[in-house]
Amino acid sequence: MRQKPGAIHLKKKILPIAVLLVILTAICLFVAHDSFLYQTPIAKVTAVAEEKLREVSGEINGTETTYRQTATAVLLNGDSKGQSITLPNDYQSSEVSTTKYETGDVVFVRLDGQNNTTGKILYLKQDLHIAVLLCAFLLLSVLVCGRRGILYFAGLAFNSACFFLALKLYIHGLPLVLLSGAAVVVFTAATILLTCGANRQALITAVSALATTAVTIFLAFVVLKITDGYGVRFDKMEYLSGPYEEIFFAELLIGSFGAILDTCVTISATLYQVKQHAPGAGRGELKKAGKAVGMDIMGTMSNILFFAYITGCIPMIVLALRNNVTFYDVLHNYISLEITRSLVGSIGIVLAIPIAIRLAAAWLSAKEAAV
Repeated sequence: MRQKPGAIHLKKKILPIAVLLVILTAICLFVAHDSFLYQTPIAKVTAVAEEKLREVSGEINGTETTYRQTATAVLLNGDSKGQSITLPNDYQSSEVSTTKYETGDVVFVRLDGQNNTTGKILYLKQDLHIAVLLCAFLLLSVLVCGRRGILYFAGLAFNSACFFLALKLYIHGLPLVLLSGAAVVVFTAATILLTCGANRQALITAVSALATTAVTIFLAFVVLKITDGYGVRFDKMEYLSGPYEEIFFAELLIGSFGAILDTCVTISATLYQVKQHAPGAGRGELKKAGKAVGMDIMGTMSNILFFAYITGCIPMIVLALRNNVTFYDVLHNYISLEITRSLVGSIGIVLAIPIAIRLAAAWLSAKEAAV
């Protein structure tokens, strides 16, 4: 009996996905048992005993309780693999600067004592969580986008490698802003080629994104120089030994670029599709369509950018507000850098809309005129 074409097509889709699922599962299992790759001792907590040490009343409100844990763990690597060790750990109930550990946690430790029977917990081993999330992202990308999902993931991996290479070169003495600018060009080329392919749409998007990023960073540089950085608390970067402004401008460059690129891709792809389905659409119609799309995404993109930056400060904001720090002081002293980054990125989004619309409309119309 001949199978229906739909059934054959479904089997062709199921087999690659099943193979991918097996590969991703194997990767996660490998990461869960990769302790032998590390030189730092790793242990798995098998039991935890806990006692209350003291309770201190806060100066404003609330209390802070300190607990002492005595964790029993088994070493997972090194010459003493399989040996049981004792790991004392003190933590505060707020867990602002300390951590509570539980049975099943896998931790990096520093061994003490002559027989390596005791030690100190350094921090949690979290590579398994990252591996599971990355594999889930790849699987969902393939399920939704097919083969292009693999290309998107490959682009993310490539851009991440370039980013860390730029940081490595900065540590060896190269200027960070110059490296960030070069990284942005590489990110643009890799992302757009994998997203759009090598075509006119890709060229329009790349030029729009790079031009908008350059204009945005130039405006930010001028404003910060004119105001002498008033209100921007660079002292919150005191843990760095390098020049604060250079690092901050590198953050602005790479951070705003992501939102700008997304906006340019959306607008250029929309106008390109409009031109594909309505070849007779003129420059005015293309601009009108681009403006409609730009108005729709401007607000959402700006909100996404703001909350993407601000969420990293939630613990500090909550801690400050719980200690009766005024909202103005929170804005000024705790999140001024995040607000500045989100505002610069939002300006980039706003600028990207007219720049992308005009370039896309002009080039698509020029193509029609040339034909």
